[in-house]
Amino acid sequence: MPRQQLDELAAEMTEFQAAQREQTRRARRGAERRRAAGAGPPIKLADADRELFPT
Repeated sequence: MPRQQLDELAAEMTEFQAAQREQTRRARRGAERRRAAGAGPPIKLADADRELFPT
């Protein structure tokens, strides 16, 4: 797969994955977030890297 095509696919998946992750977290919490986004520890992997290397 060419690098450009992989980057485009990762960009598409990143948006969907972020929305899905937030929806799952909201369901687990039972309410909206109480702290501002980004208030926790720093993210170790970028979104695109998390898609390729899930933890």
